[in-house]
Amino acid sequence: MGDDPALLELLDRCIDTSRRLIGIRPRICYPNEVPVPRPSVKDEADAKAKKEEEGRRLACEAQKRRLAQRKEREKEEQEAQAREGMLGRLSHFFRNVKSAVGLGHVVLTNETLDDIEYADVCGPASQEEKVKPPVTLKSAQAHLSKDTFGDSLRFVNKLYNRAFGKPKTSDRRRVPSHMPFLLQKSIIREIKDHWTKEVQDTSAHRFRHPEDMQFSFSYFHYLINRAKIHPHTLEEIWREYLDANRNGILDENEVLTAASLAHGDAPPEDFVKEVRDCVQPEKREKVREIPTPEGTLRLSETLTPYVTLENLERCPSVRDALVKNVRYETKVELMPETEVTFHMLSDNYNFAWKQMMGTRARRTKFVCINDDMKFPSTAVSQILHELFLSIWPKRSQFELPYHLKNRYAHIDEYNAAQERRQIAAGIAVVILLLIAFVFRAELRALFGFQDIARARAASASQLTHDFQQAQDEEDADENPKAKEANTTPTSPKNKRRTRKASA
Repeated sequence: MGDDPALLELLDRCIDTSRRLIGIRPRICYPNEVPVPRPSVKDEADAKAKKEEEGRRLACEAQKRRLAQRKEREKEEQEAQAREGMLGRLSHFFRNVKSAVGLGHVVLTNETLDDIEYADVCGPASQEEKVKPPVTLKSAQAHLSKDTFGDSLRFVNKLYNRAFGKPKTSDRRRVPSHMPFLLQKSIIREIKDHWTKEVQDTSAHRFRHPEDMQFSFSYFHYLINRAKIHPHTLEEIWREYLDANRNGILDENEVLTAASLAHGDAPPEDFVKEVRDCVQPEKREKVREIPTPEGTLRLSETLTPYVTLENLERCPSVRDALVKNVRYETKVELMPETEVTFHMLSDNYNFAWKQMMGTRARRTKFVCINDDMKFPSTAVSQILHELFLSIWPKRSQFELPYHLKNRYAHIDEYNAAQERRQIAAGIAVVILLLIAFVFRAELRALFGFQDIARARAASASQLTHDFQQAQDEEDADENPKAKEANTTPTSPKNKRRTRKASA
């Protein structure tokens, strides 16, 4: 059928398969048209097998090189541990105990990223057949879509055409670049309130769907056209333009700002006075009478209240002029994609090689590599891995060493483990208290609490008894000497001795 591969010959009809229409548009086949021969399935399988074999060879060489580097690192770690001596071995032992008990957040790993990604690249290739998931009625629309991402963009564009109108060709809605975005929660809530059903359907889709509300496209183009369906309210104008010092009231300088915004340009003095009189609340006069010897003194005090948001709402002319003339700030700036690199990584080895080399050369601020491989090959994975190593050859200070990995992959798992540890510790304390209460007599006898108390009491009483006995013996020895001194004749020396004894 000529050079058009999208035309299939069916008996005497030609079917144009390049268009996805509801029906089939027949086309007359001319006798001189020759069908375009297609490569056989066997040739495609052979080419795919050769590409896979070449990729496995490259991956095997890279794996051997990395394993050799790993052995060198392990040797260096062992030498460093040997230099540390006894302290190093003790710290290593306590780390192992902590990891075995479950108190640590990291554990030893026996496999590296290379082993996980290329587990059998040096061995024979597995002959596993890929089982395709069954197509259900619910997922038929998503399966029939050849480009779910593009279909979701077109779906959102149709919704926005109904809400904001169809833009001009020069101002057509463009797709935001693949890069990080900063989103405002209040804007997202407005989108959810306006397209509630579509947002709920998007949340219910487990995978990409042609009728998704694609978030970046929806967010930024809603932000561009937001003023068409969501004009500024008086509260927003008060918060963003009028109340500059955030004190909740308007002073004289801020009243001038309100008059300028309401007029749309430099306001005349008459207009400023009109705005001031309109927003100014009524003055309150307070009269007091004070009796004096000369008579009654009458004091009059005039109070001027502050201008608040409620006073501004009571002035419809100024309020409507503010909403009409306020400037809508541009929240989105269209920029070229000079600082963004985006690649759809395909199965083609040569094409992927050129993409990765271009990424190395450009070194933009943002790099997004989208996995578009239908049949992933280790050769393309090897190219991608080498690109990452060229950009980040060393791990950062926030990454774990090669021989450690996180025990918990998610914060919920960590919190659940902490709760389990606390519950286990509480149960252990309760069990110990129950055992101590039930076997308190045996514990006292085992540890000798009563024997120690009795021994202390006996020792104290024995010491008291011995001291009292010694005192009694000393008194008994002194009394006979005193009696002998009284019976002997008196002499000066005896008198002195008697006095000393009596003393």
